[in-house]
Amino acid sequence: MSDWKNQKTKLIASWIINTPEVYLSARKFATANQTAPILYRAWLKSENMQDVITPDGISVLDPELHFGELSNVLWSLTI
Repeated sequence: MSDWKNQKTKLIASWIINTPEVYLSARKFATANQTAPILYRAWLKSENMQDVITPDGISVLDPELHFGELSNVLWSLTI
């Protein structure tokens, strides 16, 4: 994905993809829950990650994030 809704969404996507333990958690959840309506938010809730702040200083539930794009990132991990 090359066009992002905003920079925060891009940074969160990069964090998911490039942080091994986060990547593995997201991939495992996405593989088992592909029909979740908003996969990104469902993953955060299931892993009790709602209060996480990334190394870039962004809350994983920042209101500026585009959850649909981040859900697409998780879905792409199942391919």
